[in-house]
Amino acid sequence: MAERLHAEQPSIYKDPNPKPEVAVALTDDFAACYGFATAATLAANFAASPTLQSIVGECTGGRYSECDPESADWLKNMIAGLFNHLDADSERLTQVITGLRQESEALGPAVRSIHQRYCLVLYEQYGNDIGIVFTYLMNIVETGVGKWFLIDAGVPHCYLQGELMECMVNSDNVVRGGLTPKLKDSATLC
Repeated sequence: MAERLHAEQPSIYKDPNPKPEVAVALTDDFAACYGFATAATLAANFAASPTLQSIVGECTGGRYSECDPESADWLKNMIAGLFNHLDADSERLTQVITGLRQESEALGPAVRSIHQRYCLVLYEQYGNDIGIVFTYLMNIVETGVGKWFLIDAGVPHCYLQGELMECMVNSDNVVRGGLTPKLKDSATLC
C-alpha cells in the first residue's frame, strides 16, 4: 500500500516505505486503539448503544437487526459509511456524538465499558470528531510503563492517552481518519 500511495500522492506520502511500529509505554496510563474489535465486542457495543444502532442504516443501508459484526463486508461497509456519510454531515455527526456521550454519562463511571470511558475522554480533547465513533469499532489496549506492542504496517491504530516511545521504520507515511488536526485521507481508508 505504501508504494501505491507514494506513487499516486507523493506530495502527501513522501516515501514508498511501509510503517510497522513498536509502541513502548512510558506511563502507567497508556492507552491505544489497535486493530478492529472482535465480533463479540462489536455486537456488545452496538447492543448497548441505541445511538450506534441508529447509524447502521445510514452507514450500511441495512437495519440494525440485519447487522453482522462477524462479516468483513459489513465492517467494510460500516467504515465507508462512517467516512462518506456521517463524517460529511457535521450536524448528524454532532447528534451521534452527543448521543454517545449522553449514554456514557448516564451509566456512571463504575459501569461504563472501556469504549464508553474513552468516548468521554476523547470528546474533551477533540470535540465532535468521527474518530470517537471509530473507537467503538476498535480494540482498546491499556498498559503500563515498559510494556509494548507491535503494530504491523496497515493496521489502524491511534494513541488515546499516556506517553510512549515509538520505534518505527524510516517512513513518515500516515493515513489519518480522525482524532487529529492534521490532514485526513478517509478515501484511502475506505
